[in-house]
Amino acid sequence: MPVSALCLPNRVKDSLRASGIEQCDALFAVPSDQLGRRYDVDTTRYLDRLLGRAKETKPAHRLPRRFEQRLRFDGCIHSTEGLRFPLRNLFGALALDLRARDRAAQHIRITLEHPSAPDTQLPIGLSAPARDADYWLLMTREHLARLKLPEDVTAIALHCDSFHSLDAPQLDLFDTGRAQEEAWRQTVERLIARLGDEAVWEMGLADDHRPECAWQRQNPTTKSSASLAPLSSDRPLWLFDPPRPLQGSPSLMGSTERIETGWWEGEEIRRDYFVAASDTGARLWVYQDRSSLRWYLHGLWA
Repeated sequence: MPVSALCLPNRVKDSLRASGIEQCDALFAVPSDQLGRRYDVDTTRYLDRLLGRAKETKPAHRLPRRFEQRLRFDGCIHSTEGLRFPLRNLFGALALDLRARDRAAQHIRITLEHPSAPDTQLPIGLSAPARDADYWLLMTREHLARLKLPEDVTAIALHCDSFHSLDAPQLDLFDTGRAQEEAWRQTVERLIARLGDEAVWEMGLADDHRPECAWQRQNPTTKSSASLAPLSSDRPLWLFDPPRPLQGSPSLMGSTERIETGWWEGEEIRRDYFVAASDTGARLWVYQDRSSLRWYLHGLWA
């Protein structure tokens, strides 16, 4: 290999050529101390690294803080069906980027550019981080199915600003619970993508002692400590709204639970709750209003 192929300054190459050294084998045969007396430190250090006599420290490669990729079309795309192919390319690039980071994405944003109308922003979120390109494409197609384009699309861009650790648990041949949980999560995400965030929700706990106020609607893709808290078996899930008045005193069983709260909101309650038995043997959740001393049926166990 000629010396001209080395990454040396031109003045060093000219000096070597003038000395009759034109091939690398002849250059490598010259002792390092002789080269050091004739040339600068950078030249001898480069040759030592090239021959493995000195360590070569490579700068660390750092990926960008966010993922951004844009595709501009030669023509215009008139419907969302025509966006499937460019979206497949974008999600393929996102999957490679996530694999290089050893991370996953939970929220992305797709930007559709139009000739004159403002850009269409399409945020998409999942309940758990994922990096499978086909799954992201499936969720995006569900969102696009209910999107009405104001104009033709001239370009499309994919943005991902945050990255998360990927939960990849060990699979078990005999444990189907995790597979069923994953299938249920994907079903919920598809329903949200197709029907909208307001159409799909789950029940979570609220910080309130009043039974009728102790629950709240929340997005299934938002996991909180309230949604993960175990439900107590001491209270039924089936509550009557409003509570049904009872004629006479029911057949009580178990201990009493007293609830006195809500005075700061102008909706004070003062109740003593009991578990009662009906004539058919069903368990009823009843309370006595401590102000009026009347009995009410508030819920029952199925």
